[in-house]
Amino acid sequence: MDNGIAKAKSFQMANADAMSALVDAVPGASGALSSLSSIAPIAANPYVLAGAAIVGVGIAAKSAYDDFAIFNKEMAKLNVTAQLSKDELSLLEDKLISIGAKSTVPLDDVPKALTKIVSAGMELPDAMNALEPTLLAAKAGFTDIETVAGAAVSVMNSAGITDATKTYDILFATLNKGNAEFSDIAQYLPKIVPGALQSGFALEETAGAFAFLTAQGQTAERSTTLLENAFKSLSDPKRIADFNKLGVSIFDSAGNMRPLTQISEQLGTKLDGLTDAERINKLNSLGLDMEAAAAFAALSGDTDKLKSIIDFTANSSGELNAAVKNSANSTDSWLQIQNRLGAAWLQFGKFVSPVFDAIGAGVLQVIDWFGQVTAEGTLLRDSIDLLGFAFSFVGDILGQLGKAAGFVFGHISSKFNTMYSFIRPLITRLADGLGGLGKMIAGVFFF
Repeated sequence: MDNGIAKAKSFQMANADAMSALVDAVPGASGALSSLSSIAPIAANPYVLAGAAIVGVGIAAKSAYDDFAIFNKEMAKLNVTAQLSKDELSLLEDKLISIGAKSTVPLDDVPKALTKIVSAGMELPDAMNALEPTLLAAKAGFTDIETVAGAAVSVMNSAGITDATKTYDILFATLNKGNAEFSDIAQYLPKIVPGALQSGFALEETAGAFAFLTAQGQTAERSTTLLENAFKSLSDPKRIADFNKLGVSIFDSAGNMRPLTQISEQLGTKLDGLTDAERINKLNSLGLDMEAAAAFAALSGDTDKLKSIIDFTANSSGELNAAVKNSANSTDSWLQIQNRLGAAWLQFGKFVSPVFDAIGAGVLQVIDWFGQVTAEGTLLRDSIDLLGFAFSFVGDILGQLGKAAGFVFGHISSKFNTMYSFIRPLITRLADGLGGLGKMIAGVFFF
């Protein structure tokens, strides 16, 4: 063992210079080591460590409480419409945190999405069923969650659909076949649906027609305008009569609106082989406005493609899941990890919230008490004012006495100075004489 210790000491001595050079070569290493050595005695103190731990936990708890307060504020906005009891809202809050933990959207967006859905008139149970598909749609469509939720609810309410997944399947089928961003589809398609449904066309047909026009080069906004005017004309009895005169049947034998593809095919056969001028005259004979005429010209221009797209939107089951799968990217896993940690953090903030709420309530009570004393304590205010005046008066008197004493003592001091100047030489001579006498006596006794 002694031999091993001797070898260790020998290694230390041999490499001391090299280690010193290494420390000097690393920027800041020397200062860091010096700082560590200086705090080592403090860090070794268990009371210091315990105090630091308590402070650290307190800071973490306050930070978690602040983050939870933001989430809780969104829940309060939701409850304006949902009107839940405190306990019911707390349970719903836990559910939303759990749902958010499994998604890739920001946690605070989860209650925002549910608020958007509920505010549109959907009952809470149905809204909860629509929430998770909405989170998936926002992720797959790379669109903010409130826009997605608003579009889905608007379409569902107009079409009388309660299945959110089916709605998103149709929307993503529209995205698949059209030439528009999902945000554009979410913004513009809901504007067309009410008029289309009123005219007798299904949601799948409407979405397919929108996808067709955007694929033909029309913008999402322009496609919306064209279809709005086209569907409006098909609900006008005069325009319907003009279509019938041209040989285009709008209704079947049972009096139901024919599918849009059939109407477009009939119109296409009437326009085939005509010159541009003749086509314009035919469309003008229908009494259509410019936008409606442009819409029917486009829809009848390639009826095979129109039918193919509408068939695709009508059989769109699974399109949402396909879009989610196809939109997967390398950041998804990390976003889910972040959300799971964030969910645990929010639950911690919720756990400590009663403590901070109580502290806040206590501080407010103290502030209110002081305010009440200030507002209503007239006697106390007057007493304090009187006491302040008394102290001020006594202070003035003492100040004047101080000035007088200074004058008296100053005058006495000047007299003493004059007298001292007169007797000082006498005292000096007396001291010198006594000193000489002392020396003489000492010489006699110690000679």
